[in-house]
Amino acid sequence: MRLDVKNLSFAYKDHKVLDDVSFSLNEGEFLCLLGKNGAGKSTLFKLLLGFLKKESGEILIEDKKLETYSRKLLAREIAYIPQYSSNTFDYTVFDTVLMGTTCRIDSLGSPKKREKRIAMEALERFNISHLSHKLASSISGGERQLVILARAIAQGSHILILDEPTANLDYGNQFKVMNTISSLKDMGYSIILSTHNPEQALWFSDKVMFLNDNKILAHGNTDDVMTSENLKTIYDIPIDIIEKNGRKICFPTLENKDAK
Repeated sequence: MRLDVKNLSFAYKDHKVLDDVSFSLNEGEFLCLLGKNGAGKSTLFKLLLGFLKKESGEILIEDKKLETYSRKLLAREIAYIPQYSSNTFDYTVFDTVLMGTTCRIDSLGSPKKREKRIAMEALERFNISHLSHKLASSISGGERQLVILARAIAQGSHILILDEPTANLDYGNQFKVMNTISSLKDMGYSIILSTHNPEQALWFSDKVMFLNDNKILAHGNTDDVMTSENLKTIYDIPIDIIEKNGRKICFPTLENKDAK
């Protein structure tokens, strides 16, 4: 499933948030979005999900304009995975995932055997079927994010939009969740993910896009655009990219004011 964004602009009244943004997301591609707070990442996602109306430009899914999709049809193409939240209704894990199938059910219908099978298969894909009867509010943060991913897979969408999905997770769970997300591209899912952790982009993404001052600062293959210069522009601090044990890591080089 291909997503094309062409010359997209948006403003909140007189405040320009996105200006002439263009990029493409191909089938089985993992695009990581980086930018400081207020750079327009969440606004871009709201536009892609149809929650906001663009000022100008085009958003196309398989060459079909976004505005031609009904809300239900759009849910069959794009799934949204938000930041981790501790505020969860007391549904079981299974019922939470089962909710993902509702976009493919008639308005007055209810989940049948087929939808229940899809939900269980999604849980099994992420090795969390043993949690199916637990309340979603009772499991760990890392497990909960896997449940939300399973719900997105049960939704049957081909494009996954993830807004800082590892925020507030401990380091181990961050890696587990990111590794699971990365495995989905091998199944043909198209992924766009925002993060404040540049190492997640270095380790998992195929392509990276930097948003800065309402525009795209850089966009391309991860190894080409993940540079110290681009990171410094985004985060306003010197950042070196070094390789250790075959893996690249980011190393901030703030001046030590106590040094003599």
